[in-house]
Amino acid sequence: MPARGIMLMLGGLLLAQPVFAHNHADNTSAHLHGDKSFNTAVEAVRAKDYQKAVLIFEAHAIAMQPDAQYNLAVLLKSGKGRPQDFKQALVWSWLAQLGEVEQAEELARELLDMLQEDSIEEARYQQQIVDEPDPGQIYVWYAVAAALDIKGASEARDEAFDDIDDDQIVTLQEEARSHFDTFVKQEQG
Repeated sequence: MPARGIMLMLGGLLLAQPVFAHNHADNTSAHLHGDKSFNTAVEAVRAKDYQKAVLIFEAHAIAMQPDAQYNLAVLLKSGKGRPQDFKQALVWSWLAQLGEVEQAEELARELLDMLQEDSIEEARYQQQIVDEPDPGQIYVWYAVAAALDIKGASEARDEAFDDIDDDQIVTLQEEARSHFDTFVKQEQG
């Protein structure tokens, strides 16, 4: 983990600790990840705005950023920002392990103890098919984050737009709108 990384316990509510470092060793999609956006997610966790943190970490995780994958796994395991989802948390923790996030191994072990074999097999299948970032999903989640006025998201969304085929943009924008509407309803409800 980079030396500038810090650890933060989430109010004693989480068994695992999120990694609040930006792993610069994996620059596969670094042009989509500004430290501003990642740090905004870190600040959201500190402020206990878990829904906002999940949105940002998810965009980074989809773009194969290991620290974000781990942080998302921790939040999904704990049910912070989204309902608990042990299977998805396991997928993200395995991907974070591939990115050399040491804490992800222990998190995966804990999750394996919580799941039945059929769920573990489904998670293995999901993890195996996620081999490269999906530019469409990157755009969708940054579009949602930008609509929520999350710092750095507009710039990341605009950069992600460059990787989108013209024939996909309307569908992706509709998907982003649907996610945004769902988020707003949850906030109001």
